[in-house]
Amino acid sequence: MNTPQSTTTLIDTTTQALKNGEHTSESGQALVDDWLNELSHYDGLEAVRAALSNLQKVLLNVDNQTGPDPVQVRVLLMELAEYTSYFARQETTPNPEQLQQLADTLQGLLASTDEVGHS
Repeated sequence: MNTPQSTTTLIDTTTQALKNGEHTSESGQALVDDWLNELSHYDGLEAVRAALSNLQKVLLNVDNQTGPDPVQVRVLLMELAEYTSYFARQETTPNPEQLQQLADTLQGLLASTDEVGHS
């Protein structure tokens, strides 16, 4: 089973956006939309789609003064990092290294925001 080119490209795009700090509410919403559309082609990913859908709702429900609720965003990103890491370890997953890199990037982002919050 091969990963469709669009999924591979989306993994790369997401990883680069997170590494380069290009994850504002607006760009984050676009990435979540792209992932929801892409994952609709796969079976067995209902929990991932639900987490993405919840993240989308949080990003859309923005108070113009404070932005999205950082606690909700963090919880959902942790959940998505765990799902991503889990699927990267499955024998049937095509391109597991690329998926694990995305999981590691998400976890690194969460760790860096943890450090910022405690400085």
